[in-house]
Amino acid sequence: MSRTYMTLIRCLPYALLAVAALSASACGGPEVPKTPLGATSTGSFVPGATSELPPGLNASAAARLDSGNIAFRLKQYDQALHYYEAAAKDVPQHAAPWYGISMVGQATGNKALVDSATRAVAARSGGGDLLNTDMAKTHGVTDTAPLPKKHP
Repeated sequence: MSRTYMTLIRCLPYALLAVAALSASACGGPEVPKTPLGATSTGSFVPGATSELPPGLNASAAARLDSGNIAFRLKQYDQALHYYEAAAKDVPQHAAPWYGISMVGQATGNKALVDSATRAVAARSGGGDLLNTDMAKTHGVTDTAPLPKKHP
């Protein structure tokens, strides 16, 4: 085979990708607002999503909760616990980080962690009604046990 022919064969996948990209942009997909690289974007990268934070969360806590949720889904429970605890320090009166801590405790079989986190969620969400949930009953959570100072 000639050298020119071999070069064409190697370049063919790249040419096909370029044609596909051009045809996709010509099909009238959603218009994405453009922001100069030096400017700060205030919008979301996901079309239709809002950039508002949930009530009671600051940007740092929201980012740590998201990171904890990702680590939890990847079954990296130590890392998830680290992020949830950091979020709990950022927003000490918010229940969401403690709920994440409870999920880690449940996934790892750490009953003391589940108990303390469930109590913390109940205290921050407006009452002890969470102590009567099926999950709390399954783990034997009581409202009299003290919160541990440091999570294992």
